[in-house]
Amino acid sequence: MNLKEVQELISAARENKVFLMEAFWTRFFPAIRQMRTLLAQDTVGDIIAVNVEFGANIDYPRKKHVKETGCSSLLDIGCYCVQLASMVFKGEKPQLIQATGILNEQGVDEMMSIVLKFPSKGLATCLCTGVTQLPSRALIIGAKGYIELPFTMWCPTVLVVNGQETQYPLPSASHPLNYINSVGLRYEAKEVRQCLLKGM
Repeated sequence: MNLKEVQELISAARENKVFLMEAFWTRFFPAIRQMRTLLAQDTVGDIIAVNVEFGANIDYPRKKHVKETGCSSLLDIGCYCVQLASMVFKGEKPQLIQATGILNEQGVDEMMSIVLKFPSKGLATCLCTGVTQLPSRALIIGAKGYIELPFTMWCPTVLVVNGQETQYPLPSASHPLNYINSVGLRYEAKEVRQCLLKGM
């Protein structure tokens, strides 16, 4: 849940020579891979701004000890917004971070807004909430155009580039699934297998 715990995980993985990976399944969806290719090809030019939002009704009051276990709008779903901005700006460390939010009676953030300013003169704005549904989309604005991830930006099956939409259908599922587009977890599983086969 924090930098200290992440550093402990990395140290343990190195000491024991085992594979360690953060589970942002978003990064392995074909739509995201294509988005990264387009960004690398400078299709929309230098990135000026990223606007991303993610909201869902997580129903915090029914969860016990939510603060102690890291259940919050930022840690549950806001992290998808921040990681997308970081990915688009190619891992640049923000030179300025401003954030504000609303806490519930348990001291857990139910909604927050974040502005990230990057050295490359780009801005990212993120809005996340765990108390209501939002359009949950992302807009990447470049000097020569834009890229949009419509609803389900965290597990996208559609990519819009300068108004042109491309569909990326999910594989079929053999059993009922609990969450939207969760059959897409197989993309990350496939990547993990490839990493392990390479001895990583």
